[in-house]
Amino acid sequence: MTTEQSTQFVEQIKNVVEPLENIGDFQADGLRSAAVLLPFVKVAEKWHVLFIHRAEKGEFHRGEVAFPGGGREIYDRTLVETAKRETWEELGISNNRIRTFGFLPPMPTISRYWVTPIIGTIDWPTSIKINPDEVKHYFTIPFQWLADPENWQEHELDVPELGKVLVIDYRHYQEEHLWGVTARIINSLIERLNGRAIA
Repeated sequence: MTTEQSTQFVEQIKNVVEPLENIGDFQADGLRSAAVLLPFVKVAEKWHVLFIHRAEKGEFHRGEVAFPGGGREIYDRTLVETAKRETWEELGISNNRIRTFGFLPPMPTISRYWVTPIIGTIDWPTSIKINPDEVKHYFTIPFQWLADPENWQEHELDVPELGKVLVIDYRHYQEEHLWGVTARIINSLIERLNGRAIA
């Protein structure tokens, strides 16, 4: 991938996500406000997405594939700050390595969060220090693989208190299973790209 192609890819993403100047203090009755970072990184000249595999601890989402992120705290001035703070706490990636440029509309989780995905890039490679209380390990998946409809499907799942809900379920990628709200966020971005070329 040339520098020009790399820049074009980021511009494609920027053109289909909401600009950060439009971000608000998103609230929903009965749900806690939260933010995740959907981070693009360039690996071997290809754009990948960085994920974490959560530690086998905590009440919700333990052992699952996720984006760095979590609940908004009272000292977070914006949801972008929430996403960056959580990325620092979970992976030790400093703010000056993260370039955010957009967001996707918030969506609910079964753990009763109202999650806003913040879109950006991370200068890569970068120093990472995992917080073992929250993260088991991290990994990347090529965005081209994520965008291939052969690699995911949508189906119904019975969820306590919610009944039947539609979930996105990806094929395993090197033993990692991407599904649920994390897969839904990726799928939402792919739908917005609407068939544009993916590098």
